[in-house]
Amino acid sequence: MNYYKAILRYELRKNSVLQRKDDGTDPDAASEWAESVSKISSLAGTQVRGESFHVFVYEADLEKMDIVIVSKHNGIKKSADVIAFIDTKISKTKQNLGIEIIELQELEEITQDTFVNCIERGSFQNFINTRYHRNVLQILNIEEYSRNNSRGFYNYSEEICPANQLTYRSCQAKMKKMIPDKSLVDEISRIYYKNNKKGFWGHPVHYHIHAESLTSAHRMINLLMQALYKNGRISSFRKNIIDHISKRCNDDKNIHTICKDSSGGVILFFLNGQAEDSGQYANANHALVDFFEQLIRINQQDVLFMLVDIGQQATLSSKVIEQLVPDVSFVPIREGIGTVEDAMTFAQELQKERNFPAWDKKAFRKTLNKDMYRMSEVQTAYNEYCKKTLSEKIYCSYKTAEVIKINSQLKSRSSAYEELNRLVGLDNVKSLINSILASSKMKKQRQKAGLPSGGNLPHLVFFGNPGSAKTTVARLLARILSDEQILQGDIFVECGRNDLVGQYVGWTAKIVEKKFREARGGILFIDEAYSLVDDRGGSYGDEAINTIVQQMENHRDDTIVIFAGYPDKMMKFLKKNEGLRSRIGFQLTFNDYTPNELDEIMLKMAEERCYELDDDAKTVCHQIFRQAVRMKDFGNGRYARNLLQKAILNQADRIYAETANGVVDKDMLMTLTAADFEDIDETFVEYDRKKEQSIGFIGG
Repeated sequence: MNYYKAILRYELRKNSVLQRKDDGTDPDAASEWAESVSKISSLAGTQVRGESFHVFVYEADLEKMDIVIVSKHNGIKKSADVIAFIDTKISKTKQNLGIEIIELQELEEITQDTFVNCIERGSFQNFINTRYHRNVLQILNIEEYSRNNSRGFYNYSEEICPANQLTYRSCQAKMKKMIPDKSLVDEISRIYYKNNKKGFWGHPVHYHIHAESLTSAHRMINLLMQALYKNGRISSFRKNIIDHISKRCNDDKNIHTICKDSSGGVILFFLNGQAEDSGQYANANHALVDFFEQLIRINQQDVLFMLVDIGQQATLSSKVIEQLVPDVSFVPIREGIGTVEDAMTFAQELQKERNFPAWDKKAFRKTLNKDMYRMSEVQTAYNEYCKKTLSEKIYCSYKTAEVIKINSQLKSRSSAYEELNRLVGLDNVKSLINSILASSKMKKQRQKAGLPSGGNLPHLVFFGNPGSAKTTVARLLARILSDEQILQGDIFVECGRNDLVGQYVGWTAKIVEKKFREARGGILFIDEAYSLVDDRGGSYGDEAINTIVQQMENHRDDTIVIFAGYPDKMMKFLKKNEGLRSRIGFQLTFNDYTPNELDEIMLKMAEERCYELDDDAKTVCHQIFRQAVRMKDFGNGRYARNLLQKAILNQADRIYAETANGVVDKDMLMTLTAADFEDIDETFVEYDRKKEQSIGFIGG
């Protein structure tokens, strides 16, 4: 459903009953006047069945009526359609009321919540002749999602995109001011392609939005919606937003109704949550992924879905997309990166929108001290400039004011290098990354000096067992290289054999090329790369490897490829392909963690979750880790995380049994004891080197 409000202006005949509006001192006169107005809401609103519109009056005077409109079909394209509808429905009553309709003015789309508020006001004024406003909602079968949603399983909200119908030329002009990525430029070009059929025939693609800030994400989404609306691909400017999703989201039936009522419109899913298949969240996450896969699959032709990922937070978006492909297609849209001049152009656009009175273009330019910038970074710099100018130059008495400061637990983009150095162990990895950084910086300096740079971007191999932080380091490396302007952006694309090998002849090369396009300007991380090697030659796996080698050459100046996997298998993999091996610049070995390092990892993980281990618990954990490191494929950091999760579950059982119906203090809730680790033997399998059993933490 789409919701609108408008002003209905008219002229009244001299004998019109609506001219008898009282000042409110006579209850009978006021009641009669309101009853006359309410006939319009009744005839064009609640008495309508199966029509395109429902119209209700919520404010009225002698010259105009403020109305709200519900459109159950494809939205309102022309205000004349609404005028014709109202004329038809109140044709007989119009004569009795003495109304001559002039025009419909200020027609605008509104949120459902605004519509409900207007219905409440109309009911209070008796312009909508029902005892309670909910009767109208029940008649129209409207659920109040923003007020009665989710039972805490998720959060539902609405926003209205600026209702601009942009031509292709104006859309291009707008993009030039917002540092667009090629992915956005290409998609806008596809939307306006001259040979496309006009109107709505279904959704050929949906979108996976990547941005560093919510503001940047919405700026890109708004542009897409304005272009799609102009071309008839969507009928509404309303964004239905579902975020803060909990693991019981799939228990709520309202979300199905939201999808049904969003036909012709857009739904944004922020699928925040742990993306890893481990710990107590694994089963819940799998259920969520299955739930959203089915939700999108069922509604894909009627609703445009946008999966939105902000910053480096873990999400389930990729998992959902993996299960939908190839039946449902997603186009990735990323935040762009540009020069200082691009940043200044965008900053001036921000200034045009905000009109900050103390804006000084030259002063702001001096705050930009990097070579390349994203939209979100410029937005942050602009906000910081305005804030600093207010307190230091305009209201200068606040320059030395003592303000509240929060020690935030959130990790900023600029702390990627610090995050790397805070990781436990990995001394050899950190040292080699420092060498890579130094080498890359020197190449940039040589380029600036007009000297040969001496090489392209370095491709890498990560040798290491599961849980040894290979993926974590690769993600941080993408951010570090971006912060140092060595890469265009901190784009990180992770894939395995299933993401690179096609089902049919000719598919594989195109899939690999697409992955390289997605990773352009960042890092392509190929996990368990040796799985591409097939038993027979000339297979799809060989085609994938050959295409990877070719694409590494084609993208040698803008993309880094990292191959990762078990040490012995990776060595065999590299030996099989000389062309691949010759393009690898660095090899990093991720050693298994020692018991002492696992102790440190355990304490860090516990601290992040506001737990602490008492001395006995620390002793028990160290003994467990000493045993675990002797086992094959014990899981390293992943093992420690699962062990902690097991202890947290045991602690919950213990405290509940000890304090049933009693008071639990904060220290008790935070403390893990040796008792919480005492049944740890259940998580081990008897290790027999001759049988080479896989041994490790089970459960979670």
